[in-house]
Amino acid sequence: IMTSYSHVYTVNYPAYKIIALDHRRFLLSGGGGAAKTGVANGFEIIELHLNDEGRVTGDFVINCDTDDFDDSHSAVMAAAVYSDGKNSALMVALDRVCQMITLRRRRLKKPRIVSDDLSDNVNESNSLRHRKSNGGETKLDYNISYEIIQGLKIQCHEKSSFIKSLCFSPDGAFMAIADSIGKTTIYQLPDGSIINSFIKPPESSSSNDEKSSISSADDVTVSPNSKLCATALSTGGVLIYDMERKDTELLSWNVNKPNIYRCRNCRFACVEDDRRKYRLYTTHIPKRRSKKSALSSYILQWGLDDSGRPLIVAKFPNNEIPSCLETSSSGRFIAAGSIEGSVFVFISFSLQRMLYIRNVHCSFVTSISFVPCSHRQDHILPAGTEVAIVSVSVDRECKLSTCKERTMYSAWLPLVGAGILIFLSMWL
Repeated sequence: IMTSYSHVYTVNYPAYKIIALDHRRFLLSGGGGAAKTGVANGFEIIELHLNDEGRVTGDFVINCDTDDFDDSHSAVMAAAVYSDGKNSALMVALDRVCQMITLRRRRLKKPRIVSDDLSDNVNESNSLRHRKSNGGETKLDYNISYEIIQGLKIQCHEKSSFIKSLCFSPDGAFMAIADSIGKTTIYQLPDGSIINSFIKPPESSSSNDEKSSISSADDVTVSPNSKLCATALSTGGVLIYDMERKDTELLSWNVNKPNIYRCRNCRFACVEDDRRKYRLYTTHIPKRRSKKSALSSYILQWGLDDSGRPLIVAKFPNNEIPSCLETSSSGRFIAAGSIEGSVFVFISFSLQRMLYIRNVHCSFVTSISFVPCSHRQDHILPAGTEVAIVSVSVDRECKLSTCKERTMYSAWLPLVGAGILIFLSMWL
């Protein structure tokens, strides 16, 4: 299988999240935090296109400096997007506060040509995407404006906690926010009222081991039918909340050695052959790393049946530790990034490793996203590409990793070849 990766875009701050808006446009968020280093906090949108050399690269579309409305000057460590097909609702996590932002896209009826001097005067809050032509002029294809909804600002109630992960439900009816003390809260949309919250009960432990018994909610995801909410806990389990029954279930995987692994990521994915069904995928990493006795990390597939056991367990090679996880919209592929800067793609139904590219980034991969498939004429991926993902890291770079389609040979081909060899051996 032929694989490759290439540089796409460089941001001016450490990037912590990348989200696909459509098959060509992606949102990147991050920042330098509250430290007075001059590194901004916020997000920006880029568009992928083919340059003159036929390579995929990214163009700047629009940006937003969250320090303009965030007094804490926090980096955007977590973000989520819900789209209704026309506009997109963006929720960004700023330490203990979540701010809703509306992304509104308006296409121009006819492309316009303006000079470079005019393009420099465009307001950032209503930025126009521009691409320079060979004549030194700028072609405006469409514009994107963003609006901050002042009424919807969600804040953690516990002063000692901060937001670690958030996501919208697929139907857009609610959103889930997971914090650093292991609590997951479900908020009704669009008013932001609390539907429910759940947390894993603290484990019985001695006073010397009190800190290890506290769970941090590292990741949160909602099932495709918006009926289940899963939270990855640092103590090793996955807490499943049923929206209809209003109860929780804890899925544990200890490899016969309790308190060795923590659950790092969790994602739901549809079953490709039957989209009414879905599976849960989780990654598990060692709580402690030792060069003398390095432990492997694992990716698990859960069927969410009454057994409470994973259906498939697969190992990450070379003791690499996964840092992020994502599923394709079709449910066919599972992608992961690692602390070592590598990128993986697994086939979802078997967890067979399909792609493994080492050292895509020089630092740990903070977020990945699949490039959505498109049959439109403006698709940019090379012919024969089966899967493509974009990844970001604290190295400030956005990379594109691709994998060619797997070639399927007919079962008659080796028989025909053997017959030709026998014929030639008899007559030559």
